Order: sequence, then C-alpha cells, then structure tokens
Amino acid sequence: MKFFLLFIVAVVTLTSCGKDESTKPTSTPAKSDVSKSEEAVKKVEKEVSEIKEKVEEKVTEVEEKLAETTTKVEAETEKVNTEVNKVNDQVSEVATTLNKIKETLIKGNFEIACGKCMIKAEECKECQLTVKYEDQVYPVTGYDIDVKKLGLCATSANADIVGTLKDNILSVKTLENLKLNLPENLQKNADDALNKLKGLGF
Repeated sequence: MKFFLLFIVAVVTLTSCGKDESTKPTSTPAKSDVSKSEEAVKKVEKEVSEIKEKVEEKVTEVEEKLAETTTKVEAETEKVNTEVNKVNDQVSEVATTLNKIKETLIKGNFEIACGKCMIKAEECKECQLTVKYEDQVYPVTGYDIDVKKLGLCATSANADIVGTLKDNILSVKTLENLKLNLPENLQKNADDALNKLKGLGF
C-alpha cells in the first residue's frame, strides 16, 4: 500500500512539471521596440523630404541667378555692339575726311593730252583734256581748254596743275606753263603759236 501511494505521488509530480513547461509563454517582440522602429523610419523619411526641398530650393535659386546673369550678358552685349557701331561710324567719317584731304594733294607738273585722240580712253567720247597722275589717266573738268587748238590731239604736253581728284574725275583749278612734248626744232614754233593764242584770249 505504501509503495502504491509513492507511485501516485511520483506520477502527479511529473504531470505537474510537464504542464508547467507546456504552459510557459513564448518570447515575442515588445511593443515598445516596434514603436521605436516606426518612429525611426518616419524620422528618416522626414529628413529625406527636408533635404529634397532644400535641393529644389537651391536649384530654383541657381536657375534664377543664371537667368539674371544671362539677361545682364545680353544687355552688355547690346551695349558693346552699339559702341562697335559708333566706332565703325567714326572710322567711316575719318576715312571720308582723309579722302577729302587726299583730293587737295593734286598739285605739280603733270603730263596732259587729248583723252580721245592720244590716250584712247573709253570714257572720252569726244576730244577732252586728260591728266596723267600716278600712272593713271583722269578726264579733266572745271577748266575750259581747246585741246585741238593747243595741238594736244597730236601730241602730249606738260603743265603745272592744281586741282582735286574725286570719283576718278580731276577738277582742275589752275593750269600753267603748258609745254608741248615736241622735237626741239618744232618746239619754238609751237611756243610762238601758243603765245599768239594767249594773246587772242585763248
């Protein structure tokens, strides 16, 4: 009987131990840990959003500065172009002035002849006085002279001339000391004939 009671006590003890082990709760994550993780994620997302906003603001600022700089550059370029145009106009005026000054430098002893008969110049459709200046032949205007009576249709001559040159036309102011380019034996006769013409008002 005693032995049987000991057996019962042992069985009950073993059963109680097994029940304690099976009913022992399993470990699960604490709610506080999950909450902390969610807060950390939200914090990171907020920081990323703030960084994105700052970057967008900087990009907008840079674009505005670039547009402002471009406008300034265009304005400066327009000013420079205006100044360049002014300089070009001034250069043109100087060139015109120099050209006028050059016109007054036609002075000296030059060879003259009839442009049609002696020079065969295409621009001379009739007997007309021409002057050879710097290896170029120019028709003469502004000076009334009869090239036929002076013999300039048959030979050339030299004379002291003062005039202006413009648009390939030589405007003669004075023509003096005309001397035909003739052989010596004919020069005296020509000079005598010329003096007679002068005496008659030619």
